[in-house]
Amino acid sequence: MNYLHLLQNRFACKEFNKEKVSTAKIHEILQAGVLSPSSLGLEPWTFYVLQSPEKIEKLKQFCNSKKQFETCAFAVILASKNNFEPQGQTVQKALKRREDFDKVYELYSPYLKRLESKNAHEYGALQCYIAATNMVNCAHTLGVDSCIIGGYDEESINKEFLPKDEFCALVLTFGYKASGQPKHKKMRFSFNEKVKFI
Repeated sequence: MNYLHLLQNRFACKEFNKEKVSTAKIHEILQAGVLSPSSLGLEPWTFYVLQSPEKIEKLKQFCNSKKQFETCAFAVILASKNNFEPQGQTVQKALKRREDFDKVYELYSPYLKRLESKNAHEYGALQCYIAATNMVNCAHTLGVDSCIIGGYDEESINKEFLPKDEFCALVLTFGYKASGQPKHKKMRFSFNEKVKFI
């Protein structure tokens, strides 16, 4: 499938048909997230997969009761670590995989030290957005539809589902589209309106 064709045809699915997605396809979608690029190679994410109706219903309560949760095959909470101190576990575990650890640690440490809690939150979330993009696009190549959920009660999701050193950066729902989806024609501004060569 041509990549631009994929982007032209993928849409935010608001209603699924409740059909199960195979384990093989779920794993492939998640692997697209695992293989995603991340700043400094830290890979600060964890992907929490919810398949039971009970857990999906609980998540729905924290996501403005969006209807996607009533029919999706599974949902994924994309969580990020919330601390990027140079000597902390997240950074050390990621960087020590590298043969040039001493060099990159010296190079990256000044930047990471400047990440205050608010900036660290944004920094971690941005990494998860990259993974989310790859996951929903991979799903489309497999014939699996998806919706990115940005409206949610982060504090409640964190408390209910996540360890204390992580926060919810994004929620995704997956499944097969119900009849009549998408309901609207895809709209985008023109290339010339959004691209400026300077």
